[in-house]
Amino acid sequence: MNKKLEDIGKIKGQLKTLENIVRDNHRLIDTIHADKIAGCCNSLTVNFNDLNNGKIVPYTCGSPLCPLCLYFDTRREMGKFSQVFKKIKQNQQLDVQFMHLMLSVRDCHVNNVQSCITHLKYGFEKLRKRSDWKRAVRGDSVFFHFGLNANNHVQPHLHVLLLVNKNGSLTVPQWTCLWAEALGVGYSPIVSYDTLESDDTLKEVLRFVGYGMKMVKFTEIIKYPATYCRLMTQIQTTRLRFHHGEIYKLRAQVVKEYANRKNKDSETLKMLMKFDGQEYYQDKVIVK
Repeated sequence: MNKKLEDIGKIKGQLKTLENIVRDNHRLIDTIHADKIAGCCNSLTVNFNDLNNGKIVPYTCGSPLCPLCLYFDTRREMGKFSQVFKKIKQNQQLDVQFMHLMLSVRDCHVNNVQSCITHLKYGFEKLRKRSDWKRAVRGDSVFFHFGLNANNHVQPHLHVLLLVNKNGSLTVPQWTCLWAEALGVGYSPIVSYDTLESDDTLKEVLRFVGYGMKMVKFTEIIKYPATYCRLMTQIQTTRLRFHHGEIYKLRAQVVKEYANRKNKDSETLKMLMKFDGQEYYQDKVIVK
């Protein structure tokens, strides 16, 4: 529990930097995000009960720019995928393995990023309809990423977690050809494809999910703050994560199981924690 609170405290250290970036670029993005980020997780509770001992419940701000909101979203998503992984391994009828597929298009100006997103979505849906895909892939999770470049350019691309038949995987040249055809372009887009199978496949899958959730690298936000603010103005209400096939079905089961379990939880004690600028301290205890 203390380690989790330390991790949250470290991420709060990034919030001031991001808040300043938003305020410095107020002509490009609504400064309400800076106000939200400034107050994110200034307090939280640690709930204790018989089913879940020491569960952190944060008071997050909900801004799509906030690293702390992303941190908690990522932890929740990794928890769901952990359960999805277990269900897949328990199903002996699924002779499958996990792969990582990266699909790209050419760079574009940040003002045209919505057109690039539409192009990527169109290409990916067309790819999923190919017979090669249907023979090889049993399910997928799609995460949009955006590389930031100089001169207000961005590099949109997809990181895709694939659940593929062990005897039906494709090669990188095959994926590249299929992706270029799906996009309808005359160039060879950058494609990478590798296995996530290892001695600890679950760890590899969760590492991928953790990476997939981070649309933009924090180091690039610092390097190109104006481009980042322009990008987020364009995409902050756009849905940029998707699930299909067996992963979609199993993930929906996990979400339903989470909801049922939450309804059965009976909190017996709450600890209210507050942030003093460097770390969290216990403010009060509420016993039910």
